[in-house]
Amino acid sequence: MIVFIAGIPQDRRFDVCIAGSGPAGMTLALALAEKGKDVLLLEGGGTEFSDRSQDLYVGENTGDPYFELDSTRLRFLGGTSNHWGGMCRPLDAIVFAFKGYSPEAHWPIERQDLDPYLARAMEILNLDGDFTDDVLDPAIRRLTFLVSDPVARFLDKYRTTLLENPRIVVALETSLVGVEIDGTRVGGYRVRDFDGHERTVSADNFVLACGGIENSRLLLHFNAETEGRLVPEARTLGRYWMEHPHFTIGEALLSYENEHREFFGLTPERMRELGVLNCGLRLKTLRKREGLQKLVHDLACTAPRLGEWVYRQTGRSLSCAVLLRAAWEQEPNFDSHIGLSATQRDAFGIPRSVLHWRKTKRDIETVRAAALEFGSFMAQQNAGRVRLAQWVLEDGPWPEDDELGGNHHMGGTRMSASAADGIVTPDLRLWGVDNMYVAGSSVFPSGGHANPTLTIVQLSLRLADHLG
Repeated sequence: MIVFIAGIPQDRRFDVCIAGSGPAGMTLALALAEKGKDVLLLEGGGTEFSDRSQDLYVGENTGDPYFELDSTRLRFLGGTSNHWGGMCRPLDAIVFAFKGYSPEAHWPIERQDLDPYLARAMEILNLDGDFTDDVLDPAIRRLTFLVSDPVARFLDKYRTTLLENPRIVVALETSLVGVEIDGTRVGGYRVRDFDGHERTVSADNFVLACGGIENSRLLLHFNAETEGRLVPEARTLGRYWMEHPHFTIGEALLSYENEHREFFGLTPERMRELGVLNCGLRLKTLRKREGLQKLVHDLACTAPRLGEWVYRQTGRSLSCAVLLRAAWEQEPNFDSHIGLSATQRDAFGIPRSVLHWRKTKRDIETVRAAALEFGSFMAQQNAGRVRLAQWVLEDGPWPEDDELGGNHHMGGTRMSASAADGIVTPDLRLWGVDNMYVAGSSVFPSGGHANPTLTIVQLSLRLADHLG
């Protein structure tokens, strides 16, 4: 059933109330309904984009260059899945493991804790195939990504189910504006619409699933309103915010035609040996012939030995020019965080987000190590030659006119083994509250290099088992 705020049944107490209808919230709602739970799913937007709703996502950037905060996410039913590209890959086991050279980059659970939910998550995301990588030598592997087909837009895929499922009530244009707490239990979510109608909704359990920026913003605001009763140990609230840096890091010439996008990365063993995090390298073919000719000329002038290799190849096989791009695991960094504006508030009086995104020296060390190993591998195989951008070799400065990131918002309400080190338990419950949980990529303690959607869905299915 889909309603607006006035249509929420007043005499109905829900088993679970979920704020946010993106992949995290909607997956959780559907899974809980299958278990016989009554669910109220709150969505601040409607069934299509609107400027009024999207305006609540306006914020400020004060750190490294990044996208405008209202352009990097969507606020209507289905959330940011409505502009998702469909790329999927599980997080590698090494992402979860402790690494002494980057002690914050690990999880309090293991990859095997999410593995039981992989098959179901793949069904939800319209994925077919397997994620087996091709290990090419002790340092390099060819990475496997799958693409959602058709791309799983949650609004389109599940609209009919939401309308017809008697266990789920979806409240549109219903924004979460407050939390009522008594002792260590949340008693209700206060919700409001743009016309000023307000309600308090009751449930046995409550979930915040509003995205990798909004979860932090709302918890920071609600924690201040409740004088710290939601998150008594709030040192890390909003902290360790992460993205996957995306940059073009160089060029390469290959001795074969690169018809499709290919992905390469270091083996876990080599990452540990080098003391770096996870990085995915992408090859993008320069289709225009003049791109190849220009790169051959540049190499011949600046690196004669590379130019000689190219000229030898052209008589025997087709060489192609590619851009070498990278997306990698950002080192968890306490200084990279979500904060609240001291001067700007949204239509509901909630302070707007302030994003302070900061990359570290290990970030550039990670991408440089992966690229150098890949270049060495290609040369040893006589399959190509790589030329890295100077900023990669010289520790910056970071380009400001590149891809920048993947619109992958992670961290801020990180999962941890203790309240001192994070915001939610391994079961995603707020450390200081008995019945409020957080879902989505904001709970990631580290992000690997893979797109986060598949892991988000796995975590939501795991949370459904816990609450069911």
